[in-house]
Amino acid sequence: MVSEARAPGASTAAIDRVTPHHARYDLVIVGGGSAGLPAAQTAAVLGARVALVDRERLGGDCLYTGCVPSKALLRVARAAHEVRHAGALGLDARLGPVDLAAVMDRVNRVIARVGERDAPEAYERLGVEVIFGTAQFTAPRVLSVNDHPIRAGAFLICTGSRPRMPDLPGLAGAGVRTSDTVWDLLELPGTIAIVGGGPVGVELAQAFARLGSRVTLLQRGGRILPREDPEASTALHACLAADGVDIRTGADVRAVALRGGQRVVTASAADGTSIEVAADEVLLAVGRVPYVEGLGLAAAGVALTAEGAIQTDATLRTTNRRVYAAGDVRGAPFFTHAAARQARLAVRNAVLPVRARLDERALPWATFTDPEVARVGLSEMEARARYGERVRVYMVSLAEMDRAEAEGAPAGFVKLVAARDGELLGAQLVGRDAGEYINEIALALHARLKIGTLWQTTHVYPTLALAIQLAAGQQTIASVSGNPVIGALRRARRLVP
Repeated sequence: MVSEARAPGASTAAIDRVTPHHARYDLVIVGGGSAGLPAAQTAAVLGARVALVDRERLGGDCLYTGCVPSKALLRVARAAHEVRHAGALGLDARLGPVDLAAVMDRVNRVIARVGERDAPEAYERLGVEVIFGTAQFTAPRVLSVNDHPIRAGAFLICTGSRPRMPDLPGLAGAGVRTSDTVWDLLELPGTIAIVGGGPVGVELAQAFARLGSRVTLLQRGGRILPREDPEASTALHACLAADGVDIRTGADVRAVALRGGQRVVTASAADGTSIEVAADEVLLAVGRVPYVEGLGLAAAGVALTAEGAIQTDATLRTTNRRVYAAGDVRGAPFFTHAAARQARLAVRNAVLPVRARLDERALPWATFTDPEVARVGLSEMEARARYGERVRVYMVSLAEMDRAEAEGAPAGFVKLVAARDGELLGAQLVGRDAGEYINEIALALHARLKIGTLWQTTHVYPTLALAIQLAAGQQTIASVSGNPVIGALRRARRLVP
């Protein structure tokens, strides 16, 4: 997303630099975040004359308010959890009250260190001209930045997204927080209500619960993480409840109000009754919307979808043949790694004479709770809807894995979804570090490997990823045990003297 607030310690001189914007570029990229930065790198490698425009700082939401701070906070929360449960490991440890200001100081140090890689000077060394200012299209081939017109052979819009703010009575004056503003907290809330049971909601719910807040999670649908398999939702629900999170599913939030020094969330339950939750803080985590305001897209001839995202074709070109879009501004999926992949593809299509089409069949993702929830490809329900009786499912519980027992982390499973002939269709993982070993399955899916290849690949013992090999082995065992040729060979072998 085009950032609106200056990074701590950002240089005003760098922001106010004056550059000759009348030069002709091969590509101008608008937005210096998860899509814009890899786009600029790719364009520079391809030898293009490229300019990267952002409002005030490079790095985007992922660095300042998303992936990086949330994972840094989750690391602290996991440490707090492990100290509290050190007795199960035979250790005598105690944890005092959590100083959230100190925790956030550590989070900000992590942001600063990671942000060094996104410094403008690093991109300028690659040959990228970095321009800070407000960008707006004034014509199909003209972008105005700080009232200076820029012309280019092609443009790439990478302005990202922002937290969705629902239209709720009382919301504007209640002082609620989002994933953008929760990082301003310096005192641990005694109570916090989180609205939304998607990845952001469940991650922050677990983090604050483990740090010591009493957390209530309100989810409109019937289960948390509705994009995942029901088994994954159920498994994580149990783990969050064990951490003390009070999960209210089927809770349709209707209003937020200030009352007696607290924020009160009113919701309708699935049975029609009313729910009221009073908390010191309220965090909204109900999705994201593309950041398209103020870009002059109408002047550029760039159309939007009904959901307000920039409309593109499979090559990531918009309705203006010289303008491309990548990342969150195109709508879901809202993942940093998806944005980076789209950006590289868009740059290739914008500056090279050959065109490639976006294929997200093997796009993995993860929710970084403990245990983590990761998925790639088709879910079981999606596969059955498409292939019917051809679908086969193979599962291994992590409770059966020696490493999970040693780690004291038996919650979770590996679930492989395949066709009857062994074609790999997808996978759902729940377990500690599942986001790490989902990549193996993503590679197999991308390479169109059969599930038997996972079984034949030797895995290190003892690891949690060994469960992938064991799950894949179930398919091999099933195919061999029912194979009439194998049966005939066995009978023939018994006849050999």
